[in-house]
Amino acid sequence: MKPSPRTAAIIEGIAPLVEQSGLDMWGVELLGEPGGQVLRVYVESANGVNIDQCASLSRDISLFLDVEEDLIRGKFNLEVSSPGMERPFFSLEQIRPYVGQHVDARLHNAIDGRKNFKGKLESVSEDAISVLTDDTPNQLPWNEVARVKLVISDWGAVAKKKKKKR
Repeated sequence: MKPSPRTAAIIEGIAPLVEQSGLDMWGVELLGEPGGQVLRVYVESANGVNIDQCASLSRDISLFLDVEEDLIRGKFNLEVSSPGMERPFFSLEQIRPYVGQHVDARLHNAIDGRKNFKGKLESVSEDAISVLTDDTPNQLPWNEVARVKLVISDWGAVAKKKKKKR
């Protein structure tokens, strides 16, 4: 999954701001049409991400984008957050630790008449992911993946894990 040239330019421009804030860039999405766009910036940290960090970074990114008007034309909404539990993935390196868990993947072009694959992430290779759906392994070339995110299949188990950590 390769970012569009515009998204890549945005990432390049805001990466130093993310780094200065003490956070790590997880990924960026630019969705919608000019006049109704949403720029989502996902950030991570080994210590977690709090709302004050997101608000501060959002102000810094807004100022940067006001100066760099060519990066996003027209009105847009900026959202800065952690990727969350059902996180989107932007690289094979990010998804690799989640082998064995459930994902929801959407492709740019259909494979065997199908664009959506929801199932267990079986493996991650150098250029593809394998998703098991209905007992059938599906090799999805990474350059064909439009979007893939983690799916929590058992929220009860997540809640139990959180209680044990306390």
